[in-house]
Amino acid sequence: MFRINVKNQDASLCEWETLTSGSVGVKLHISFGPEWDGLIKTACFENGLEELPSVTIRDGIAEIPRQALARSGCALRVGVYGETVDGTLVIPTVYTTLGKVLQGAEKTGRPHQPPTPDWTTGIEMDVNRAVQIAQEVQCRANAGEFNGKDGAAGPKGDPGPAGPAGKDGDITRANLESYVGNTSANAIRETLSGAVIATDMVSPEEHQVECRISSSTVTDLSAVTVSRQGQNLLPLSLPLFPVGSVETDKGLTFTALKNGGVLLDGTLTASNAFVAIAKIDFGNKNIATTRGQFEATNGEYAISKYLFYQANIKTLFVDIVYSGEAPTLHEVIYPLVNKGSHLRFDSYTPTAEGTVEGMTSLSPNMTIYTDTEGVNIEATYNCDTKKYIDRKLAEIQSAMVTNV
Repeated sequence: MFRINVKNQDASLCEWETLTSGSVGVKLHISFGPEWDGLIKTACFENGLEELPSVTIRDGIAEIPRQALARSGCALRVGVYGETVDGTLVIPTVYTTLGKVLQGAEKTGRPHQPPTPDWTTGIEMDVNRAVQIAQEVQCRANAGEFNGKDGAAGPKGDPGPAGPAGKDGDITRANLESYVGNTSANAIRETLSGAVIATDMVSPEEHQVECRISSSTVTDLSAVTVSRQGQNLLPLSLPLFPVGSVETDKGLTFTALKNGGVLLDGTLTASNAFVAIAKIDFGNKNIATTRGQFEATNGEYAISKYLFYQANIKTLFVDIVYSGEAPTLHEVIYPLVNKGSHLRFDSYTPTAEGTVEGMTSLSPNMTIYTDTEGVNIEATYNCDTKKYIDRKLAEIQSAMVTNV
């Protein structure tokens, strides 16, 4: 059930349900403040794609026109206006977003067929089986099943020449497990470099982040603004949109990048293109940024541009909406979500040599970027020890599986 509370020019969505294409008879229950008494009330709908019919509100109820639910993939919004008997417009509200229209089931008449296995499922099964085999082989080796009988002791040989010094930071189980905390005294340090740096591996213990910038095209580095975004609630590896995967919608491709960004590339063939990037809970109210907005909020969470959060299905989308001529895009965006009514970030002015001073850790998540093209960022920080060890042990296990 949809319930909307209208007071003055505000229209607030209080209850909602999932919208699916092909639905008929979906009703909105709308309550009004006393300033609306005596007015003829009309609900108007828009989806950014086509003109939709308006509906007269009778006894506080309006039915969503079937044209508004005829197609999937668009965000449906509703507004209300009140007018006197002579047609004078008195009170128009803002639009409020009802949600994305998802693909509804279609009656085809074909007999049911078993689902075709997804190729990624087959790969996942093969990988899991390989890991299981590697673990079984390792256990059997540790138990001595592959050991032969001990032979007779041979004569002691002469000492060999000293071997080369080992490299700093070799990853072994022994030296990984020697790290027992996140404090500066025994912290693992990691350095990242690039036009944008994004990580969720930062130590929870406050410490200094060493940061500097460089450029072959920018001569005055002190004119560059370096921004550090912390407390990004999005994981870098999003469950519905893994790194390296590519999704396409309405002529636009969405590519997930390793540094947490999403590459938008192509020319839109419609006024709206989107892809789901995370199944995640950011509260019970929708959040949508419009074209040109840097951020938007539902009062509980704030999101960055090109994002849309649909509360009833707990899903975050990259959502590109344009009116007029469809544009050609080639840009990288970095989805950000903070708790609160605004995105929070710190800005720094580097020295002429590119050193950024005064940057300390803020949270387990950190994104550093600049306002200038052609600038490279290098940052060194203390890692979260447990996350770092888990990641390296996973790399070791992957290498073991490869060599089985």
